Amino acid sequence: MSGSPTYVDIQELTGLSLSTISKYFNGGNVRERNRITIEDAVARLGYQVNQHARSLRAGRSSTVGVLLPDFGQSSAFHLSIIGGTEEILRSRGIGLIVSTAGARPSGVDFLRARMVDGIIAVPDPRDEAELKAAVARDIPVVLIDRLIDDVDTDAVVLDNRHAVRIAVDALVEQGHERIALICGTDEIWALRERAAGFDEALRAHGITPRPRLIRRGPLTAEFGDLAVQSLMGGDEEIPPTAIVCANDALTRGAMGAVVRLGIHVPDTLSVIGFDAEEIADVTTPPLHYVHQPTRQIAEEAAQLMIRTLNDESARSARTVVLRARLVAGRSIAAPSGTEPHA
Repeated sequence: MSGSPTYVDIQELTGLSLSTISKYFNGGNVRERNRITIEDAVARLGYQVNQHARSLRAGRSSTVGVLLPDFGQSSAFHLSIIGGTEEILRSRGIGLIVSTAGARPSGVDFLRARMVDGIIAVPDPRDEAELKAAVARDIPVVLIDRLIDDVDTDAVVLDNRHAVRIAVDALVEQGHERIALICGTDEIWALRERAAGFDEALRAHGITPRPRLIRRGPLTAEFGDLAVQSLMGGDEEIPPTAIVCANDALTRGAMGAVVRLGIHVPDTLSVIGFDAEEIADVTTPPLHYVHQPTRQIAEEAAQLMIRTLNDESARSARTVVLRARLVAGRSIAAPSGTEPHA
């Protein structure tokens, strides 16, 4: 073979039709075994997509924007979203441009100015109006993690109420009733759902929620730290015996405060974190935490975007809901002087 590999070279190596090969490279759905065969041939031949030529033919930029909250709120969750979406999109020859909320021009306007074919967004309240406008202009938008009121578009979200409910269930099984929640504000849909799930879970166990044991604020380690100080450092006559954290940054801050204040976990206080993979094995003791399938969330969002770009009629405001699971650590135990429930 002389020169750069072509579709014909891939056809000769795979035995597949040119239409199947073309469909794969243009984001269409092909059988799994054909996809694997094509990708193996691409690797062996060193084939490179001529992205500029493809974009000119299709009238597209072959780029998708990913919109995230500002980097002041950056977390392992956001980094995993970038990695997961990029892997899927790049396999279809689609590039990625990342923008953040809070800057001017807005993250949405920044992406639109670069003629992206669609936007995958973890929406920040500051960009909701622009995202609504983008959907109204028929720009493909896929939301991740958070829904926006009165916006009908594709979305991939966690069952947030279930995610907090399984944490509360684990603590109640140990005999806890004075359970605190450290959470974000109602401004963000996902955190509103997690707070509602906390309330529902307590009531399901016959426990009356105590508003004084709930701390709501920014999704930062600093607030997680302050919340633990407030709950355990004197603001409460009878402090909680357990704490549930509603995101990874709050978990980091809460555990930092626990160490600094000399609180013994789980003897004095049980703690369940959220998305705490990065710190779970380095805390003492190892942390019990809620794990959300972040990589799967990102990949599902990328697949929804590819489907819409490949077929305009596929745009139908689908919402994919995924579930979290508990990862066992050693940071929860029965409250002092009690036994776990049978």
